[in-house]
Amino acid sequence: MSKRNTIAFVTDFGTVDPCVGVCEGVMRDTAPNAHVVHLNHNVSPHSIPEAIFNLFISYKYFADGTVFCWVIDPGVGSKRRAVAAKFKTEDGKIGYLVAPDNGIMTPILNHTEVLEAVILDNPKYQLDNPSNTFHGRDIFAPAAGHLANGIDISELGSPIAATDLVKLDLPMPQYDENSKSWSSTIIHLDRFGNLVTNLRTSTLGETLSDWSVLINEVKIEQVSNTFADVAVGELVAYPGSSGFIEIAIRNGDASKILNLRRDDSLSFLKN
Repeated sequence: MSKRNTIAFVTDFGTVDPCVGVCEGVMRDTAPNAHVVHLNHNVSPHSIPEAIFNLFISYKYFADGTVFCWVIDPGVGSKRRAVAAKFKTEDGKIGYLVAPDNGIMTPILNHTEVLEAVILDNPKYQLDNPSNTFHGRDIFAPAAGHLANGIDISELGSPIAATDLVKLDLPMPQYDENSKSWSSTIIHLDRFGNLVTNLRTSTLGETLSDWSVLINEVKIEQVSNTFADVAVGELVAYPGSSGFIEIAIRNGDASKILNLRRDDSLSFLKN
């Protein structure tokens, strides 16, 4: 069996309780040579949209064979399935995702080729007597560890078709031909208070300055290239590293100043 040495780990557990460390202990006990990358354990509690965004902006930057373990699981203990998928990215890298079947896999289902998927129902690859409230420790962490240790995904449980995995309908920007404008939605707030929209930078074409942004009654006269294009304290719209247009206040918190949250709307207007 080939070794897969990296586990990329994301949860909403936070770092006050020992949950994250316990899960890593299980992973390392199962796969002693695995390198666990703690991408984010401060996803907002129960926030599947944040989990999806974290996965979308992360998976393509990891090495071939990486195991992604995403545990944001408001349905733990219910009839929701625990699953794992093997997928191939556009550039041919193989990855594995272990997660609850609650929509987290949406980016993988939308943007990669799912080669194989299973329900994690083989007790041989779980801890004994799994808890009803801590599947991260008892089901997902062991599965990630076994995958990192080189086991074939088919050993982890019963096969399931990729089309049967839960896929969420994500908000998409809408174009109005009459007003030549895009209606967009905020899909993420980062820790700086920057607002990530669902409008891809490529949608606006090569000349970003041809577009302005209307946020309630506030207008940003043009889309800039970076924060430094405006003075400290000024609003700026710019192409973010995730490939989407973002809204920020240079050296400030746009979410607080504009009183905006995820799912709020804004418009992009042709100048």
